[in-house]
Amino acid sequence: MSSLGAELYVSTKRTIIGVTTVVGLAVAFIAWLMAPSRVFDARWVIISATLAIVVGVILFDTAFRLNQRSTLPLPKVKAVLKAPATYREGGPLLLLEPHPLFSHSAAVSIYSTIDGFEIMIGLGRVTAIQEDGRIQVIVLQKEDSPHGDIWASVQSDLHAAQGLIVRPYVPLDSWFQEIPS
Repeated sequence: MSSLGAELYVSTKRTIIGVTTVVGLAVAFIAWLMAPSRVFDARWVIISATLAIVVGVILFDTAFRLNQRSTLPLPKVKAVLKAPATYREGGPLLLLEPHPLFSHSAAVSIYSTIDGFEIMIGLGRVTAIQEDGRIQVIVLQKEDSPHGDIWASVQSDLHAAQGLIVRPYVPLDSWFQEIPS
């Protein structure tokens, strides 16, 4: 994930030529319409307006690109592993695709789609973000499901695991439950 400065730099590179051309033509036309005695008085207004337009377009482009990026689909589960003995929680370990909204030690909620409804089936924590960007999530708490033990099928069937939805937040009502750390 890049910093705000890097995003502003990319937006500046993307927009500066077009904005400068359009604003330059507009300033030239306005200067052509103005009487020669008023040109000296208006130069600071024209310079200020030009800078404001350029900065406004750059900020708009940055906001637009960041908003487009925020609508990314959630990562898919790529693999499930029985947690190694070093994890005292003991829940399954999920390996997710890279995604910019997940960070190390972040709490996550895990859902399964049952009869068209997304039902929360567990809570977890990001344990590592690998060098290749993939995300490791340990399941800390398994929720009961009216449709049997979903976790047994998830651990034995990769296709079932790939149907899980892992969200980078935990619902408010889960905050007040005791979650192992």
